[in-house]
Amino acid sequence: MTIAHGYLLAQFLSLTTNKRTDEYGGDLDNRSRIIFEIISEIQTRVNDPSFIICVKINSVEFQPGGQTPEDCMKLCIKMEQAKVDFVDLSGGTFEGRAFEHKKESTKKRESYFIEFAEMIRPHLKKTKVYVTGGFRTASGMVQAVEGGSCDGVGIGRPLGAEPYLCKEILEGKVTGKCLSCRRNVSGLLTYHFCDVVGSIENYIVRSPPPTLDSSILTRF
Repeated sequence: MTIAHGYLLAQFLSLTTNKRTDEYGGDLDNRSRIIFEIISEIQTRVNDPSFIICVKINSVEFQPGGQTPEDCMKLCIKMEQAKVDFVDLSGGTFEGRAFEHKKESTKKRESYFIEFAEMIRPHLKKTKVYVTGGFRTASGMVQAVEGGSCDGVGIGRPLGAEPYLCKEILEGKVTGKCLSCRRNVSGLLTYHFCDVVGSIENYIVRSPPPTLDSSILTRF
């Protein structure tokens, strides 16, 4: 379940977009009401305790009036009470981009949102904390988990270029820097292809659906 990056459900949470005066606007409890109604409905319809519910949430929005780390922490605590299995911390919106390093300290640790994960994780006893964005090496991911900053790491766009990346990291085949770091080392992660994947994503979203030429089916 995604409630991050300025999409519909994130717009309920943020004071920059939620100007409602009914029970879905106002304080954080009201602004998050629809989130927990959806979680409850999922649990009602999928009556299976082994079914995992994950919520991707902004740890911060980096814009005036936007969601704060304190808001995120309160929501994560409430999600644990609602029996959410794990939260995936991300950040930013299309107005306030967050996929960049705001501090030198996070650049050294690779993850954009690792400090927010460290702030939130101690308050949760059952719900696991994942963090997404910024990691460029397998060792950086391992250090984040083994150091107790998070329980897991989210990987998204890189899998568009390297579908077996997770498997190869676990097998120890991937150890090097990504090409965005412009360093030529062994075990290079070809994340540069992800820029191409991202461009294709944007093209597909912004373009009208393509017309299929059925004649191509007879060429094979």
